[in-house]
Amino acid sequence: MSFGHAPRPKDGSLIAVGFLGLLQLVIELAVLVYDFSQAGPEYVSTALGISYDHYVRGPVGFFSNDTALVVALAVVAVGAFSGRRWARPTAVAVLGVNAFSSLMLLVNQLVSDEAREHVVDGLDSVLLNLTLVAAVLIALACGVVVAATGRPAAPAVPYAPPFGAAPYGGPFAPPAPAGPYAPPVPGPFPGPAQPAPAPQAAAPQAQAPQAQAPQAQAAPAAPPTVVDRPAVPPVPPAPPTAPPAA
Repeated sequence: MSFGHAPRPKDGSLIAVGFLGLLQLVIELAVLVYDFSQAGPEYVSTALGISYDHYVRGPVGFFSNDTALVVALAVVAVGAFSGRRWARPTAVAVLGVNAFSSLMLLVNQLVSDEAREHVVDGLDSVLLNLTLVAAVLIALACGVVVAATGRPAAPAVPYAPPFGAAPYGGPFAPPAPAGPYAPPVPGPFPGPAQPAPAPQAAAPQAQAPQAQAPQAQAAPAAPPTVVDRPAVPPVPPAPPTAPPAA
């Protein structure tokens, strides 16, 4: 299982928007083909808005604004089929402007005598007017699709479970029931907090032994002087005439 950005899911509303833009593009090109069939290759200058010398009489024509519309519809269709989110509001804006101009052309044909003079009789006029009705319906359908779908919620991105966690779907062990409540035992009152010991100073670095100057050798001590003691007089011997002791 890989973790990271999830692939973007396919949006069905973008496919519908791209199809509606492509359908309106085909209708515009069909009107251009009709004008070319009536005026020939010289109608290119009229389609680009350079000159209107080769104007084709009818309720609908392909002019410079239709050329810009074809380019915008092609960009919208490519963006929608490529999954670009900006294609949704862009398609609503482009098709909405075209639907408004088409609706005004239909209204002018109903209320204005001058506009009815440019309408030809026969099947060609009916088909050209149907392109105006189709433009209005396509714009309404695009608006409904965009409003109904809205912006889908972002898909959830899988994430890696924490280390040591049990795999998903494993058995769940309920917590053990709590025992009877025991009141706290009173203890000695805690004494004041002892201050933290001060940081010891760094030990001084050992200094290199310095060379000592040689000391002078002391002279040898003199021998002790012998003091003569006074002579003790000798004890005289006893006289020979003395009687012996009793």
